[in-house]
Amino acid sequence: MPKVSVLLGSSRPGGIDVSLLGLEAQTYDDFEVIFVDGRYHQRHGLVLDAVERSGLKAPFFHVPNHRYGEPPWTSICAGFNTGFMLAAGEIVIMLCDYAYAPPGWIEAHLACHTEPGMVVAPHRYREMPPTVTIRNDYESTTHFLDPITVDAVLSSSVQPQEVNDSKLVMPDGPVNHLYMHTKNESFPLDNVLAIGGMDENYDRGRGPGDHCIGHRLIDSGLQGWLCGAATVEVLNPRGIMPNPNIAIGEENLGERWGIVTGNAYYHATANRKRANNPYNIWRRRNDIWHWRELSQNLEAVIPKNIVPDAEYFSKCEFQYP
Repeated sequence: MPKVSVLLGSSRPGGIDVSLLGLEAQTYDDFEVIFVDGRYHQRHGLVLDAVERSGLKAPFFHVPNHRYGEPPWTSICAGFNTGFMLAAGEIVIMLCDYAYAPPGWIEAHLACHTEPGMVVAPHRYREMPPTVTIRNDYESTTHFLDPITVDAVLSSSVQPQEVNDSKLVMPDGPVNHLYMHTKNESFPLDNVLAIGGMDENYDRGRGPGDHCIGHRLIDSGLQGWLCGAATVEVLNPRGIMPNPNIAIGEENLGERWGIVTGNAYYHATANRKRANNPYNIWRRRNDIWHWRELSQNLEAVIPKNIVPDAEYFSKCEFQYP
């Protein structure tokens, strides 16, 4: 069975407690966790302390994005690409913060990887349980949920399903172009490296990149597969913080794309070549591999080769219209 890299990427204040709750109880034991954190320098030691409290036995790496900018969600794609470049598994499974993945979640993903392809699995939003309080550890820039238990997650009320949410209403099986999401999907590491990872041009004010990765992989020839058995439960953070990163349609998103616009763009451009990132992802992988070692140090160390958006995109030859 293959080694798995579970990739979390976040610029939000918290929610890692929920993810650790499920990862600690996974029945598949050959996996590592890579948490690429837009707030790394603010909470590095606190995150490693939370991992120790959780009892997680799998290797855990807490690392920063390879570039930074404002507002924080403009480097979501960069964060995921950092995770791809640091991954050591044959299969990468993406998981969002605030998400509880039940025991057997990894096996459910792997069961659909009988041939080269990518697996998209649902995420079910739940309201934050009233029994859970928020513990602020670093002013207002980070928080942890205390206490948090499996019962608290699973007993919380489920939000009404979003209208026309194809990720939840389609039956299991092969799929072509649909709204992909970075909250719960998996694919072979070699395939995502071969396409240059996520398109970092894409998240410059136009959305968190959910549409990007699935369509890039399908365009490269991978078969998409919908897997209901790998559903995760996500505590909705909108009740405790402003959060534009949840796909709620077109309202209140400004210049950022929602489901309708993103799908329309990718359907209209299904046969076009996707943009390459300014830095070759293979070369960049060699450059940042030592971040895995730095991530084990309780003292937050920002590697010198993190660059600001302006420098990064000065090397970019492609711009979206």
